[in-house]
Amino acid sequence: MADKKIKKITAEKITNPMADLRAKSMEELQKLLQTARADLLQAQKSLRANELANPRVVRKMRREIARILFVINEQELESSKVRKSESSNKGTSKPANLRTSKLIEEEEKL
Repeated sequence: MADKKIKKITAEKITNPMADLRAKSMEELQKLLQTARADLLQAQKSLRANELANPRVVRKMRREIARILFVINEQELESSKVRKSESSNKGTSKPANLRTSKLIEEEEKL
């Protein structure tokens, strides 16, 4: 049998799109989302007019938009958790369980 050349994949060639997106700031993600949505709209128009050579482009664009939205939501969740933890650490301590929290609420009503 003939020797087949096997290509070695180096770490430089493999990119992680999620890691690239997570490295961006919220403003950059918003701009990227805006341009991706505009590109998707243009691709959909081209697809309907039978001018698009590869219709899979639309699917790839939708997935890219979903990735961007996912990272945006992740960052918003992290920032809201930080805000909640900062506000909860200011004065009141959290009750040990739900029963204790209900008792505290009842006492506050009285």
